[in-house]
Amino acid sequence: MIVGDVERWRQISPLLDGLLDLPPERCAKRLAALRNEDPALAAELEALIGHGARADASRFLAGSAPLPDAAGRAMQSLAGTRLGAYVLEAPLGQGGTGAVWRARRADGRFEGDVAVKLLHLSLIGRTGALRFEREGAILARLSHPHIAHLLDAGISDGGQPYLVIELVAGERIDLHCDLERLSVAQRVALFRAVLEAVAHAHRHLVIHRDIKPSNILVGADGSVKLLDFGIAKLLDRDEAGASDLTAERGGALTPDYAAPEQLRGEPVTTATDVYSLGVLLFQLLAGRHPTAPPRASPADLMRTTLETPPGPLAAALLPGKGASPADATRLAAERDSSVARLRRQLGGDLDLVVAKALRKAPAERYATVDAFGEDLRRWAAAEPVSARPDSLAYRASRFVARHRGAVAAGVLTFAAILAGLVGTIDGARRAEQQRLLATRAAEQARIERDQALLQQKLQRGTNEFLQLLMRDAAGGDSGAIRKQLDRAVALLEQTRFEAPIVKVALLRQIAGRYAELGEYATAIRLLREAIAAVAGTDLAAPTSAVPVNLACSLARDLHETGDERGALVELDRADRLVAAGAGLSVPSRAECRAGRSFVATALGDYGRGVSLLREAMQELASAGIREGEQVRVLRGSLARALKEAGDHAGAMAIATPLLAENTVAQGRESMAVLRRSSVVTSLARLGGDPLAALDHSQADRDAAAHLLGPGRVDAAIELEHGLILLELARFDAAATVLARASSAAEAAQQAPLALDARLAEVEALSRDSRAAEATARFAALGVALASAAPPERVESLRIDALLVASRGDSAAARRDLADAEQQLGAGADGTVDTPPHPKACALVLARGELAAAGRDDDALALAERALTLARRRALLADRSSDVGRAFLLRARALAAAGRGVESRRDADAARAQLEPTLGAAHPATRAAAALAATTPSS
Repeated sequence: MIVGDVERWRQISPLLDGLLDLPPERCAKRLAALRNEDPALAAELEALIGHGARADASRFLAGSAPLPDAAGRAMQSLAGTRLGAYVLEAPLGQGGTGAVWRARRADGRFEGDVAVKLLHLSLIGRTGALRFEREGAILARLSHPHIAHLLDAGISDGGQPYLVIELVAGERIDLHCDLERLSVAQRVALFRAVLEAVAHAHRHLVIHRDIKPSNILVGADGSVKLLDFGIAKLLDRDEAGASDLTAERGGALTPDYAAPEQLRGEPVTTATDVYSLGVLLFQLLAGRHPTAPPRASPADLMRTTLETPPGPLAAALLPGKGASPADATRLAAERDSSVARLRRQLGGDLDLVVAKALRKAPAERYATVDAFGEDLRRWAAAEPVSARPDSLAYRASRFVARHRGAVAAGVLTFAAILAGLVGTIDGARRAEQQRLLATRAAEQARIERDQALLQQKLQRGTNEFLQLLMRDAAGGDSGAIRKQLDRAVALLEQTRFEAPIVKVALLRQIAGRYAELGEYATAIRLLREAIAAVAGTDLAAPTSAVPVNLACSLARDLHETGDERGALVELDRADRLVAAGAGLSVPSRAECRAGRSFVATALGDYGRGVSLLREAMQELASAGIREGEQVRVLRGSLARALKEAGDHAGAMAIATPLLAENTVAQGRESMAVLRRSSVVTSLARLGGDPLAALDHSQADRDAAAHLLGPGRVDAAIELEHGLILLELARFDAAATVLARASSAAEAAQQAPLALDARLAEVEALSRDSRAAEATARFAALGVALASAAPPERVESLRIDALLVASRGDSAAARRDLADAEQQLGAGADGTVDTPPHPKACALVLARGELAAAGRDDDALALAERALTLARRRALLADRSSDVGRAFLLRARALAAAGRGVESRRDADAARAQLEPTLGAAHPATRAAAALAATTPSS
């Protein structure tokens, strides 16, 4: 039979897999049941099984094909091969690390069949052999009635390792439950046996990592056996080569049952098995996956596991939600129930228990498998479960459920029963907890260790999850990142968190993502919510680092809005908390130091801004932290600080490789990558190549438009594009873009950025001969300039000089420029050891142009200073628009002094620099060409 319809095959494939796992009599019984429901489907399955039977009869894939031994020689068949005391008889199956054969003992010591697992010969000499040996070590230390026993292990004469395991006859747990039509209570009882087996493994510091129906068999007597610890992880070892094993078999998981942390590639804990067990129980009870729709692709399975909350168990019975009416009737019949009754059974406490096991964050799940099992025991006994918030009404309802007859007969005494209920149940619960703690001291120590590890990784885990979520969204609809963030905030507001740290960490991380989008007002609001959530909890203790971390994050975002005073208040508060005993980690100290760097740079103290970031990076390196996202963030901040300080070459040396690393790690369409790309774009302009910067800038704008969605622009990226257009003398277009940038910045409450955009817009309008409009716009900035930081005040003096010079008042223009240069202080020119102030070159060029226009005596000296400054800020000595402008200025001064040969030489040098960086049509390029053509050569 050929199946041509892909969708039909997706429906048939899982059913066929299940049938092929059954013994013949069970397979026939299952087919008969399917025939009653869907005769055509049953016929197709029967035909496919028939093909398989004929293939078996021809010994296809049954060991008859030649197989190489360890030395590469061929063996005609493994059947009859002796391995130690065992003789292989027939193949049973194929696994990720080896083939499994039925075998018998041949040394006469005892009779009986066993299962022998052989390592794939292709893996010999690689880490597969070590993994195989580790599986044997794991199985050998586990002895439990519900775990398949390891009987023996050895290596064949050909060098092939093998394990001898108890032969388990049975069927998959999900098929067994459906074929036997087990009720909900019976399924839970059977599942609790699985929990006992996993709990035993956890007590021996073993995590299974691949719990799924095919690894759990139910025998004819109803006993459960847990199989295949081939990808289990030992908690108490750090074996040599462990990283190699992980690298070679990092994908050894089943997406249907994998926990979110597995899909993110994070280290697993006992909570990972709790999640997989939750998926298994959900399927046993509801007959479907908790998050993915039927026949979902692996990509959809992974996405829904990371993103979609599990629906209620009873949703499987709702038309349009989980199943059709016919499917709901079948599900109920397989659970020995009616649809209405099954809906009631799947609701209430049972739904809450399963939901807790399926929480996305490991710390929110059951702390142990035993705790999971205990809640299921309590559900079965109609006792209060820990998954439901405690209340008197709830405990009373559980009491009634356990004692319906007594309550019905003694309604008049019910009030008296309630009066003593709280103390009785609380006393019993405390006694039970003490008993559990007394008998599980070793396990409790392990639990505490796991919780400590989870606590350390909580922030990183939530951050990586959100980044993965955002990258996923970025590849889809335009503006998906913002939609995801808004949805995350709405979900946070609706969710009740058992541990405050989870909500606080999520608020902080989501605030960071909003900040990446430039939406600092929202970021600040979320951080203040996080600070409020800390108040009155253990997180506010004097030794807690959480308030310090929040204060430093808030300082960063306040700085971005121009509130440097507020940022310093938060940083000072963080310092006081540390002095009072807050235990701050090295990464947290580095982040707070970076916050002070941002404020210093904004206030014009560029040297301190750079040195603080270098100190932060050195602190991380001394603690052994030399790679990872925080190191990349600090490198990006250092590149930005060096750019602001005017060290363009130093900044580019960091920014270019960092952008390449981030693009490989995160893809191009990520706000974090886009921020680092925009630094490279800005450095291309500032380093003297606006034409090259224009191409980069347009790519940045396109990416931002896709990430942010229709009608939204990123203020910083628009500002950079406008500045590039201004440099290229495209004044009308520049004014339009800069106006859009300032509006976006004001909407995001980014006051410094908005002021920079407005000042640049005034310059564009002025150079476009729109003097009246430029003057009016500049006058409107009076209030903002009065409270501006020193860099903006210096820039405003340069712009004012431009405006008054355009009106013919060159004396006022000179006064403005002299005042601005005086405010730069000793950094105006710079020395060999001290870089020049980043505003110095523009000011000296402006002064030189005024002097040249007035044929002043100091024009040549100013041109010499401008050339020195331009060369120091250039990325390439022979490709810089600033160097070209300085050459042009000196050529004009030399021509005015009658030094024609030298003037023509400088004019040619100016044209050589300006044409590739500004274009042949730029006014400065044309002026250089004209001066070279008209100046005598001798």
